[in-house]
Amino acid sequence: MVQIENKTKENDTEKILALTLKLPLFVLQFEQNKFMLRSINKSASKHIIRGEDYMNLKPIGYVHSPYKERKDAPSQGRNRDDKFQIEILEEFKDGLKGIEKRSHLIVLYWLDKSKRDILQTTTPHDKNEVKGIFNTRSPARPNPIAFNIVDLDKVEGSILHVRGMDALDGSTVVDIKPYAKEIDCVE
Repeated sequence: MVQIENKTKENDTEKILALTLKLPLFVLQFEQNKFMLRSINKSASKHIIRGEDYMNLKPIGYVHSPYKERKDAPSQGRNRDDKFQIEILEEFKDGLKGIEKRSHLIVLYWLDKSKRDILQTTTPHDKNEVKGIFNTRSPARPNPIAFNIVDLDKVEGSILHVRGMDALDGSTVVDIKPYAKEIDCVE
């Protein structure tokens, strides 16, 4: 449930707009020309996010996927041969220099349709044992960031043609890194 309160106060010649959004875990307030995000969790109520005290993720691109809804996507896309395109935004295109020489990439993207309040779950491979979310690859997590190692088939301008993802169409790409077997493969 979202509740919006709008209050206007007049101080001589100045009007101050106060806006409050009450969300399930936080209250977003706009007062005195700044936004503040306050936790309504009693144990975390002393934490206030303002200015530089928050994380600011900037989308670098978007995924074009054959999977339109969560039910369409496999639990792990690595072993599938479906084709995806990652469209990098124009302002980040220069960051692709030399990427065509890579065979595999690590793609980090945002799971915008995931639940963020689940801390324990079962997995598709073991429905009998409840595990902590950090002990699973579940998309439901406090910070729903997904990690895929993809095959890079080709690069056309700012479009990366890849395989091995499980992202939904329109997913926001947060970062791309080269996959290096010597560093990223633990034996």
